[in-house]
Amino acid sequence: MVERLLMLWHFVLTRWFSPFRDREELDAIQQHKLHSFLETAVRESPFYQGFMPTMDALPLMNKSSFLKSFEALNRRRITLDEATRVALRAEHDRDFKTELPGGLTVGLSSGTSGSRHVFLVSRADRCRWAGQMLARMLTNGSLWRVINPFAEPLRIAFFLRASSKLYTTFSVRRVRLNFYDLTRSFTSLTSDLATQQPHVIVAPATRDPRPATVLAELARAKVPIQPDQIISVA
Repeated sequence: MVERLLMLWHFVLTRWFSPFRDREELDAIQQHKLHSFLETAVRESPFYQGFMPTMDALPLMNKSSFLKSFEALNRRRITLDEATRVALRAEHDRDFKTELPGGLTVGLSSGTSGSRHVFLVSRADRCRWAGQMLARMLTNGSLWRVINPFAEPLRIAFFLRASSKLYTTFSVRRVRLNFYDLTRSFTSLTSDLATQQPHVIVAPATRDPRPATVLAELARAKVPIQPDQIISVA
């Protein structure tokens, strides 16, 4: 219940309450949030302790140095090996419900740079992300379906190679998210899609190992569906 209320809070703030009116106010808010973020990092992240909370004072990082210092960078001291082991086991078993201590969710990146690595997301982060994404992406028609108790719940078909509790945070009483596992055969996916009849389709740009986009494959398959909204994601 607390997570749903938090998600709703971020949804309302993002959808209807802009915290700035012009570029100057936006710049001021960004600078304030950046300073707050740096102060938190210096105070709570072992890697940054002893540094001044300014961009000029912090060391430059790249992907290699970030991964090397993974344990010291995150506040829960989760090791890269531990996070990677949990993420790979979840992908192998197709069970993405496991959490690390402190309610952290582990996910795998899509690997667009050539190698896949893990990311950590807290429960608060999941609620914030889900609320903001729904607020920014839902059309007025989709939103009306969510808030209208006499309408069918909003059905979302979400295509991805690996799911995560980050994504399933979307699933609430009036939003039904179905995860379409891209490791399955495309025929079985299109069959399930025809059965679900989603109102919204969310699909990535590529599908390993084929170069064609998932959305293009769905169009060529001529699946008998009539979604109200289609969202292409990375």
